Amino acid sequence: MQSTQAVNAFKETTLNHPRLTLTIKKLGLAIRQAEQGSLVFVFGPTGVGKSTLAGYMREKLDMELRANGGFDASSLPAAIIEAPYPDAREFSWKEFYRRCLAVLHDPCAHKKVADPRCAAFTWPARLDSRAPGHELRMAFENALLYRKVRVLIVDEAHHIAKGT
Repeated sequence: MQSTQAVNAFKETTLNHPRLTLTIKKLGLAIRQAEQGSLVFVFGPTGVGKSTLAGYMREKLDMELRANGGFDASSLPAAIIEAPYPDAREFSWKEFYRRCLAVLHDPCAHKKVADPRCAAFTWPARLDSRAPGHELRMAFENALLYRKVRVLIVDEAHHIAKGT
């Protein structure tokens, strides 16, 4: 019994890497000094903790931005989204926008035009044949404005580049 507790305690333990504090400071500074619409990239090999770092930065930035004021309960100053892996060598921007809308808690995300490759969504009864990706992009841009998103972290952003 005691060994199980020790194993569980070990699994729950997180140790700071000697360079982690410096990395967090540099990344935070890069984000804070970036002009609106800028991109900040974090590169590294698989398994080094980029996704964990992204989650930590989202929480930290969200708290900092809220502390500086101007955000209400419906605001989402910092958000994180994982870019979907491209199937059939093509990145699905529609799936990306739908995931973004879900992360931003869009109240009508389920009513947006769905991609038939995504089993989680069903086609609406009446389809508008005019550029459904454009409608999703516009909904995403509106959600960014209404939620007052200042920092959007895209985890696994290299998936975007893998597709054509």
